[in-house]
Amino acid sequence: AAWFDQLIKQGKFDSKSLAGKSESRLRFEGALVNALLQSDPRAASARVAALPEDQRQEFFQQVSSMGIIKPGTEAAYAQLARANLPADKAAGTLAHTAGGLAYGDGYGQIDGFIAKTSATEEEKKAIVSEVMENKLTRNGGREINQDTLEKARAWAATQSPDSVDQATGKILAESTRRGADYDKASALVLQYQESSGKDDVLVEFLKSDTFQHSNNDKAKALIDKIKDPALQEEVRNLPQFKK
Repeated sequence: AAWFDQLIKQGKFDSKSLAGKSESRLRFEGALVNALLQSDPRAASARVAALPEDQRQEFFQQVSSMGIIKPGTEAAYAQLARANLPADKAAGTLAHTAGGLAYGDGYGQIDGFIAKTSATEEEKKAIVSEVMENKLTRNGGREINQDTLEKARAWAATQSPDSVDQATGKILAESTRRGADYDKASALVLQYQESSGKDDVLVEFLKSDTFQHSNNDKAKALIDKIKDPALQEEVRNLPQFKK
């Protein structure tokens, strides 16, 4: 830390970009903070707090890209994010980190991360969405594996039951962007709508801007299947359906 701070004072990490950001400094800060979370969480927090506010989100992206947070530092990491980012950005940061665990088998590590960070309901909602998407798309996402989706939904219901259907609609819309069969995706959407008796999956599916350029006519035809008149009108007035 002393060596790094000396180089900063000497201008070695001064940015030459118009945005004033030094990517190399953020990478160094990320590595250093990852280490400090184990030995001195207060020093780690002080380093992040010293960064310009508009660079903190990018800093956390650097930290998460360096790999899974070291065991035993999950709570300190979560507190670091909450103390230095707005609530929605902190939730997104924790979701991105938990999402990295989705590429392994099962959900045990993710459950452990949620427990150790004492994730709030909003943070759980963000984590569920990220994890479900990563589980479904970890093999490219061009094919919808219904078994994988069902397992993801079952797990999500144990962490954030109220957000399962919204996350499902979003993920199925995203799968069509990646090349998955639209007809299969929309059939699943209607299946989940029928089984739940709610519009959440269908509304979230149609809210995606995926349909601005492809399958727009097919998507428009689904609007009439929204049972809630107010939600139906809201979706009908979205930009992608006004053309």
